[in-house]
Amino acid sequence: MIKKEKKVILIVGATGYIGSEVVNLLKDKNFDIICTYRGNIKKELFEENNCITWFDVDWKKENIILKFLKNISRVDIIISCIASRDGGRLNSNLIDYKANRYLLQFAEEKKINQFIMISAICVQKPRLFFQHAKLKFEKELVNSNIPFSIIRPTAFFKSLSGQIKRVQNGKKFVIFKNGNLTKCKPISSKDLSNYVFNCIDNKEKLNKILPVGGPGPAVNSRQIGEMIFRQLGKKPKFKKISPDIFKIFILFLYPISFFSVTIQDKIEFMKIAYYYATESMLVYDFEKNRYSDKKTPEYGEDYLSDFFKYYLNNSKEDSVEVLKNNRLF
Repeated sequence: MIKKEKKVILIVGATGYIGSEVVNLLKDKNFDIICTYRGNIKKELFEENNCITWFDVDWKKENIILKFLKNISRVDIIISCIASRDGGRLNSNLIDYKANRYLLQFAEEKKINQFIMISAICVQKPRLFFQHAKLKFEKELVNSNIPFSIIRPTAFFKSLSGQIKRVQNGKKFVIFKNGNLTKCKPISSKDLSNYVFNCIDNKEKLNKILPVGGPGPAVNSRQIGEMIFRQLGKKPKFKKISPDIFKIFILFLYPISFFSVTIQDKIEFMKIAYYYATESMLVYDFEKNRYSDKKTPEYGEDYLSDFFKYYLNNSKEDSVEVLKNNRLF
């Protein structure tokens, strides 16, 4: 009997929050896996496995990217989990667009079976550099001859945990206006990695843009704060601020932005903050001109409240390690 050859999967961004979870899931699924990591990341922190080959690749440097791809003889599927960390102009163009573009060129050359891209649900209403960069690549991927699956997840559990330490220290939970400006259906890293796995060679998910959230219902920022206080056994205390504060900072910085790329990136960060303070992470219903809880697909079985419970029960550990090492969320 002829042994079936294992498929080769290239996972880019394999040491990130989602990428590391995808690696952890796929390493036991009879694939040969090629993973990339940044030089400032200690790959020793991530589990070694005979089916995984690691490469140090700086996706901001063209010569390094081309050298790496030239040395890869075979890939059947690409899973791109990369994203610019700060959303700045330069990094958005280099990572969210150009790095993915190099991967697509490689995919076309090798005639791979599938390109899976983890994008973001916020690109529905693009106002920011990183959103336009993602959309630019999405368009090129859709128009290519490579079978694709573009996944647009909602908020991650990790992104909603930023105020836990603040509340633990007795401070108020910050909300914008009354805390009901925005909603989301947050999804765990484990559920999202399972969703990615279920996209592999799945004809129903080929050549589609796939928005996905976690199990509902959608929650607003006040409800998220209440979850944290409940887990701590404390009475909810909120500090209300206006999202317009970010606009004020932008106006203040704008006159000097012409002389500094750093200031331009700070302005972009303020725009990002304003966007997330005022826009829901749900599917947007363009016919009704509003975000739709009902139209946002739900997937998985992990709930944000359970994540907060786990996080707080392990708060004696370093919070970054808790977020990275647990395989529940």
